[in-house]
Amino acid sequence: MAKILTIPTHQDMRGKLSVWEKNIPFEIKRIYWMYELNQLPRGGHRHKITHQVLICLNGACKIRIVNKKSEQVFEMTQPNQGLYLAPEDWHELYDFKNNPVILLLASEEYDKNDYITEIE
Repeated sequence: MAKILTIPTHQDMRGKLSVWEKNIPFEIKRIYWMYELNQLPRGGHRHKITHQVLICLNGACKIRIVNKKSEQVFEMTQPNQGLYLAPEDWHELYDFKNNPVILLLASEEYDKNDYITEIE
């Protein structure tokens, strides 16, 4: 089930440094990012086995999550927060603001057969 994870952040007079080492709930096998986005939605699917964490490094976006238990909308605006997405979380990204850069960490390598495009 989708939930916000706080990334440990250190701050001093030079600025902020966020470091995520041991708190990631899976082994990372793929890293990818989205940028130069227009207002067309992204995502629109769920997975059979892939777990993900989404981090909006710059700008902002909304993520609609639908699963058997609930429907939620998360607004991602802080680069020290990650949104954990379980395989059963159908997700759609939209309402992109301020030139977002969205980083995703995935538990599996890309496999087109892992994608399910219907909402249950």
